[in-house]
Amino acid sequence: MNEEFLSAYANVKAKVSTDFGWSIVVRQPVDKALESVNALHRNLILIGIALSLLHVWLAYYFATQLSQPIETLAKASQEMSDGNKNADFTTTSSLNEVRTLSFSIKTMIAKLLQHENELEVLNATLEHKVKERTLEL
Repeated sequence: MNEEFLSAYANVKAKVSTDFGWSIVVRQPVDKALESVNALHRNLILIGIALSLLHVWLAYYFATQLSQPIETLAKASQEMSDGNKNADFTTTSSLNEVRTLSFSIKTMIAKLLQHENELEVLNATLEHKVKERTLEL
């Protein structure tokens, strides 16, 4: 049998005036001596894997919490660009920045629609004046 052993040697110092010159030698198989070290190593690896998975999940969760409201605003902007004047820019995000962005976009769209309506009224008035003046000639 070719088993490896771990050995330790220590002198024993007596607490009496005479030193007996004793020594202690401990011999243990390497597998048994390093069993707790190997268990600790295995546990640290498992804990590291579990913490890594937790961090990946947390990163995904927070990235989703940030990106979903922004994607909603982007879709509403695309709808507005496609001609839907009633696109909904409301967001339920808990992030102050996203709520501020949503409010700013809503305000900007309201002002643009108001200006568009004013231009349509002015254009209609101008066309009416042109027709009146044309008839006068």
